[in-house]
Amino acid sequence: MIQINGNNNQENWKADAAINVRVPREDGTKSKIGTLFLKMNKNVEKDIIEFLRENPNDGMDRLKEVMLFDFQEMGEQKLSKLAI
Repeated sequence: MIQINGNNNQENWKADAAINVRVPREDGTKSKIGTLFLKMNKNVEKDIIEFLRENPNDGMDRLKEVMLFDFQEMGEQKLSKLAI
């Protein structure tokens, strides 16, 4: 599984590649909000690594066009909405 997190997970050092996730700021800088850690022993992640290696000029732009994101809240806010 691809992990996005802002802390150092002891498994992340085993990654074969990483994609940093950043958002633009009003002052023109970019803030890093996470990292996608990719491993060659996971088929989909291996495909992504190989695709980016084979397409160094436009690979990231092409990947961004097909990536899907969703939003999920965690913690008490999420728990308070459960019917239990």
